[in-house]
Amino acid sequence: MFDAAADIPKGEIKDYRSFAFPFALADPTYDPFSLWKMRLVGLHHGVPSYISSMFPSLFGILIKPRRPKFGHIALVSRASSRAASSVSSRAPSRAHSPLSLMDSRPSSRASFIPSCCAPSSRSSSPFDREVIVIDDSDDENDFPATLQAPPVVPKREESSTSLLPIPLKVPSFNTGVKGRKGKQKAASGIELTREETVDKIVEVSTIPSIWPVSRVPTAYLVDLSEAHECLKFLDKESPLHHKTIALLRHPHNHPAHPKTKPSANDRHTLGKAVQAAGVVGLTVQKLLNASLVYDDERVAASSPAFMDSRKVRDFIVEQKKKDHLYGMGWEGVLYHVNTKEVSLLKTDRYIHTAMSKNGFRLVGTMHPQISMFIHYILSMHVDYTFKHVDGNMDEWEVAGMSDRFKQRITFASLFCDAKTQEAFTQVFTELFDTITQVTGERLKLAPFSLEAKCHIIMVEGEVPQAQGWGHFLMTYNDPEVSGIHSRNPLELLSYCLKTCGLHFERHIDELSRDIPKTAILRLKSIMGLTTQPEIDDWHDFCASQEHADIKNWYAHKCANPWILPSVNKFLSKIPNDNWDITPNHSNIVETAHTGHNAETSIGVGLLTAILESQKRDNAKAANLLQIEHDGFM
Repeated sequence: MFDAAADIPKGEIKDYRSFAFPFALADPTYDPFSLWKMRLVGLHHGVPSYISSMFPSLFGILIKPRRPKFGHIALVSRASSRAASSVSSRAPSRAHSPLSLMDSRPSSRASFIPSCCAPSSRSSSPFDREVIVIDDSDDENDFPATLQAPPVVPKREESSTSLLPIPLKVPSFNTGVKGRKGKQKAASGIELTREETVDKIVEVSTIPSIWPVSRVPTAYLVDLSEAHECLKFLDKESPLHHKTIALLRHPHNHPAHPKTKPSANDRHTLGKAVQAAGVVGLTVQKLLNASLVYDDERVAASSPAFMDSRKVRDFIVEQKKKDHLYGMGWEGVLYHVNTKEVSLLKTDRYIHTAMSKNGFRLVGTMHPQISMFIHYILSMHVDYTFKHVDGNMDEWEVAGMSDRFKQRITFASLFCDAKTQEAFTQVFTELFDTITQVTGERLKLAPFSLEAKCHIIMVEGEVPQAQGWGHFLMTYNDPEVSGIHSRNPLELLSYCLKTCGLHFERHIDELSRDIPKTAILRLKSIMGLTTQPEIDDWHDFCASQEHADIKNWYAHKCANPWILPSVNKFLSKIPNDNWDITPNHSNIVETAHTGHNAETSIGVGLLTAILESQKRDNAKAANLLQIEHDGFM
């Protein structure tokens, strides 16, 4: 610690930003590989704030001021002696030599002030006020008996903008600076690895950015003007590691946490908070705001050791691994199914399908107490959720409007990482098989069953999804019962498939903006046409259009002949009554996505999404059973 700090009058120097003290070797015969050290001394109004040593092996600078401003900064050279004594002296008057300044001590103990630090009557040098000269040695052998005087610099007329007189020309400066990870770090927009010839002081916003040292022909320049975090500079392998100039600006605080390691009691209390909040879907922010276990205080206020959010995050990960050894992704789902779900009856399971087939993976979930009500809906909606699951796994919700409870119910969730016709065929197969296994009854769909209450299925208009549904209907349809003998999957779609009208119109609105509005309205009019002449006229209009976007859009509809019947009552083979009593859009499910994502979050792991949905479905099942029992909604 700087012992002579108390000897410096307080308040004499208040602004550190104008000071950059160079370090020069007083003896040209100095051995650069001797054990010398540099220390950074910061004074705020004369009070010592922090000292950071540069060890010989690393010779780096670690800057850690306790206050955001310094009053004075000095770089100090120290010999290997362990004894320490400090002397502070005022800079001599202008009558003294401006090139070398010696203090009042004997020449063998004198400290040398480089010529670049001398005051000048023609410059606005900040050193006119005070210069600290430090000698940490009380051994005369630590310094040479005599100091060679620096070369005399001829007087030159300089402009008032220069901070100091121009010293002898310095041949070159190596301005290489490395960041924390060994990468080149930019400083004031200067290229960091280059050789520069410096013969003058460069001033930027009254702060010197280059400070030449006449006694050292080459030096390592360290510029901290852009550094936000404390860095260690000067690799020990560098031949210039013993010669340095540090330009210090904008020091900042690094407050230490009250504790570095949580106590056993801290971990136990935080564990209780984790159990109370539930480890599934738990985030650092949710846990930090949990106050019940901490008597209405935040976690950081009650346990200062957990002020560092990284420690809280590590603790949450540790707790999750206890219950979910293989994580919250696909492997975690398989482990959960094989260790927990497999021990339950099929009528009690939540995850009913977890399979990998032909390059795609599929997971199907259904709550057994909710699934029984699927047999009473008029329309079944299969809708894609938005960003619920992280990664390539997509989710589709199967929902419907229950006339019995006068509310929307989500009956199942289907997860798959592929959007092909084969994948969707398997998705619908697993859905109907699960309904049969859980409820003990096959879902009846009109017109393939005479007793069916579900009249249509609503989709978003994806071609692979509709094609997969058509291929599933080939196995679902029994011609002996339905009287439908077609084996064309695309033809079977027209008997029960509706495409969301809002999605259909949205795709038209996404066409080029230079298409006339009248043409856009004409394209949308297909949904309301009721006669064949109107349909034919509409086809003629589309075929006559020259705009490339309209041509491509119409070609897509002709290549998929099931699309227009799914949005037009006249073209569809769905009975008129069934068409009229069922919705023409999928808003029943779309409006549920926002609330669902608010409850379960978005971008979560697959197992997290499943377990969060299970928690939601448990609450929904309890609510429905309560309504059934009490008769009140």
